Amino acid sequence: MSTPTPTNEPQPGPIDRLLSYVALGLVAVSIISMFVVLIARWLNPATDFDAFGWQFAANIPVFGLPIAFVLIIILLILNFVRKSRARREG
Repeated sequence: MSTPTPTNEPQPGPIDRLLSYVALGLVAVSIISMFVVLIARWLNPATDFDAFGWQFAANIPVFGLPIAFVLIIILLILNFVRKSRARREG
């Protein structure tokens, strides 16, 4: 049985996990919302899509996807900083 070799790679912290799960959740909710609005418009074009609920559902991807993109960029920056610190120390 082989023993795992210790690596100098820094482990992701709770902030990294939080950012990744929030970004994943925002992307998932945005894509689901897009498909719900598209399918609803396709199945029933006579529905009043000016109601607040439909406007909210249609605008979730407008705000959710850019926020998720920014969170992923922040996550990448944190990862680069952590790895550069580990290289300097090790």
